[in-house]
Amino acid sequence: MRKIVSYILIFALTMSAILSFSVSANSGINVTIDGETQAYDVMPVNISGRVLVPLRGIFEKLGAEIQWRDDIKTVYATKGAKKVVVTIDSTYARIDGQPVTMDVPATIIEGRTMVPVRFVSEAMGEDVAWDDATKTVIITHNKNAGLKRLVSDFHRPVPTEFTKSNKLDDLIYYETASSDPAKLYEEVMKKATPVEMFTLSDLETGDFSTKGYATKEMINDENGDKIFRFNITKKAEDPKSCIYKCDKTIESMLHDGDVCMFKLTLRTVDGGDDQGIGKILVQVENPVSYSKDVYREFESAGQWKTYYFSYKPKMKTGGNGQVGFRLPYHVQTVDIKEFSLLNFGTQVTLEEMPGLTMDTSNLAEGVAWRKQALEDIEKHRKGDFNVVVLDKDGNPVKDAEVELDMFEHEFEFGSAYKTALATNEKYGQTASSLFNAGVDESAMKWAPYELGAKERAMKILDATEKLGIKYYRGHTLLWQHPVTASNNRITPEDAVEMAKNKETDALRARINGFIETIMTDFKGKLTEWDVVNEVVNNKDLETGNGDATLRKEWFDVARKIEPGVDLFYNEATLYVEKYDGLKEKEFFRILDEMKELEFDYDGIGLQSHHDKAEEDMEEIIKAFEKIAAYGKEVKITEFSCSNPDPELQANFTRDFFIAAFSRPYISGIIMWGFYDGNNYAAYSPMYDKDWNLKPCGEMIIDLMYNKWWTRDAKANTDADGKATVRGFYGDYDVTVKANGQEKKVSVAFGKGYENTLYITLD
Repeated sequence: MRKIVSYILIFALTMSAILSFSVSANSGINVTIDGETQAYDVMPVNISGRVLVPLRGIFEKLGAEIQWRDDIKTVYATKGAKKVVVTIDSTYARIDGQPVTMDVPATIIEGRTMVPVRFVSEAMGEDVAWDDATKTVIITHNKNAGLKRLVSDFHRPVPTEFTKSNKLDDLIYYETASSDPAKLYEEVMKKATPVEMFTLSDLETGDFSTKGYATKEMINDENGDKIFRFNITKKAEDPKSCIYKCDKTIESMLHDGDVCMFKLTLRTVDGGDDQGIGKILVQVENPVSYSKDVYREFESAGQWKTYYFSYKPKMKTGGNGQVGFRLPYHVQTVDIKEFSLLNFGTQVTLEEMPGLTMDTSNLAEGVAWRKQALEDIEKHRKGDFNVVVLDKDGNPVKDAEVELDMFEHEFEFGSAYKTALATNEKYGQTASSLFNAGVDESAMKWAPYELGAKERAMKILDATEKLGIKYYRGHTLLWQHPVTASNNRITPEDAVEMAKNKETDALRARINGFIETIMTDFKGKLTEWDVVNEVVNNKDLETGNGDATLRKEWFDVARKIEPGVDLFYNEATLYVEKYDGLKEKEFFRILDEMKELEFDYDGIGLQSHHDKAEEDMEEIIKAFEKIAAYGKEVKITEFSCSNPDPELQANFTRDFFIAAFSRPYISGIIMWGFYDGNNYAAYSPMYDKDWNLKPCGEMIIDLMYNKWWTRDAKANTDADGKATVRGFYGDYDVTVKANGQEKKVSVAFGKGYENTLYITLD
C-alpha cells in the first residue's frame, strides 16, 4: 500500500511539474454543505486540475475546532475524539494518528489553509461530490461520519482456539516451582557436582569503597558456627556510596555456557526500616566494565532467610568476577551465615535450577487488586456499539439480525523485530497472527543507522505492512549512551567527543542533522518516535552536566520535521519507589523539568523490563497513576520477563498485562522480543527455540484474543431499527440479515466516538 501511494504521489508531482501552475482565486467554484451555499473570504481554487478548499471554514462548519501553530505551519482540527493534522507545503497529513497522503500539498492562499477537496471526505467522513456543470463542491452529511476512520480492512490470522472461556475472570493460573526452591536445590545437588567459586570465609578479605559507613567482622554464633557481620552506622541516599568489595575474584572459574547459582542466608540483628527489615544488595560484576551478572537486593528481618539465585554468566573467562555488597540502605546490622557461589558448568540447565525465593501470594487467584482491575477493563476498554438498519426508503427495519466480529484491536500489542520478520517465514507469520504493532530493535539507533543499518530498518518496516502490522514506532532518535555493555556503539564517536569538549554548537548541528535525516527517511510511515531514551542514566550529550534545554531542542526539531507524528520520552523501566527510590526520584524530576520547560511531546514510554518478576502489582498501578498525572499518553514499550521459571514468568506477565490494560491512558504493550530463537534475552515470553508455545505465551494469547476480543456478538434490531452490542474497541466486520438480504461492512468502533453505524439495505 505504501509503495502504491508513493507511485501515485510521484506521478501527481510529475504531472504538476509538466502542467502550468495556474491559480484562479476568482474561479467561480462554489461550496454547499447540506444544501446551504457557503461564503468564505477565500473561496475554492483550481490548481493544476486539483480543487482546493478552505480548511478552517469547512471544518468549523462541520463541527470541528481548529488550532493553528505558526511556528511549524500546522493546522490541528479536532471533533470529539477525531484528530486531524495538516502541515503547509506537505502532502503528509494525520487522521486519528495514522499517516495519510494527499494528492497535492496543503497550501496557504491569501492567509487561508487550502486542502484538496477529497481530503475533506477522508478526514471528516462526510460525502463530497463535484457538480461540473455548476462548478460546485457538494458536501452532505454522512450519518456514519461519527465513526472512527477505518485505517485498513486487513484481517490478520489471529488465534481462535482457547482452553478457557472468554469471561474476564476465567484466567489461567500456574503453579510455580519457585515456591519450593530448597527442594529444587537438593535435587540439583544430587545429580551434579558444582565448583565452589566463593564461600563465606572469602568474605573476610576485602575493603569498603568509602570509609565511615560500615564495619565488618567474622564472629561465631552460640553453636560456634561462623557468621559474617556488616554493621552499617550511616545511611546514604545512594547505596553505592559504600560498597564492600571482596579481594577474591572468580574470572578464571567462568566459562561460556556455565550455569551458576548463589545461596545466601541472612538476618537483620538491629536497625533496618521502620518495621525492622534490613536490606543489602549483592553484585557480581566485571571490575573493569562494571557489567553485572548478579545485581539484586535482599531483605530480611530478625529471622534467618535463605535466598537462591541462578543465572548464566554474561561473559566468558575474564568476564564478571568480583563479589560486592552495597550496604547503607539503613542504619542496620546484618548477619550472613551462608554465602556460596557455585558453578555447575553444563551439568544442568538453568530451567532445572532454583529461582529466587519470593512471596508470590500477590499473584494468586482472588486477590483484591485484580478484581478491581478486571472491573476497570470492562469499564474503560469496552463500549456500546449501535447498528441502525434502514430500508432503501430510509425506514427502520425491525428484527434484522446483526452480528459483530472483531478483526483488529484498538489497543496496540506488538514486539520488537529483527530482520527475521522479513526473511523467516515462520517468524513473520507468527508475528502477523499475534501483533498489530511493533518497533525495530536496533537498526534505527544513531550509530548503527549511519553505519549502514538503514536498509535493514526499511526491510523490516516493509514487512510490517505486508503482515498487517499497522502501528509502528521509531526507536530512537537519541539514546545518550556511547557504547552498550556488549560493546555495541550507539552514539557516534565524534558526537561523544563534541559533548566531552563542550563543543555545543557543533554538537547541536550534528544531532539536529541526524534527526532531520532519519525522520525524513521515514516521514509518513510511522505512528510515533522515541525522541530520547533512558535519560535517567544517560545524559552524555547534554553538555554542562545535563542541559535540559538541549534535550528540549531535540523535541522541537522533531516536531518541525513531522508535526503530526507523536513524540515520546522513553525511559528504562517503570520506576517504583519501593524498588528503586533514587531512580524513581530522578525519573519524576525529569518529568517535572519537562513540564516546567514546556517540552513539546505527546507520550511517555515505559520499557518495563521485569525480569525478576518480583514487583507488586498494586505498587505498579500506583506508579502508572502517578505517571498519568502528567497528562500524556502512556505506553509499555519494551516489556520483558526473562525469568527461567516458566510458571512464574507466566503468572507475573498475566498480572502485568491486566494491570496495564486496566488503565485507560495506556495505549499499548510492546514486548522486547517474543521468540527464544531471535531474542535479546534468554527467556522470551512466548515461544522457545523450537517454536513450542510456552505457558506465558498460552496465557498472553488467552488474554489478547479470547478475554479481550469480541466474537460472534449478535443482536436483533428494535422498532427503531437499532441493535446494540457491547464489545472491545477495535475494527469489526458487521453483518446484517433481514428479509432474505445480507449485507456486510467493515467499520472501526473507537473510544470516544459516536459508534453508531447506519446500514441501508437495497
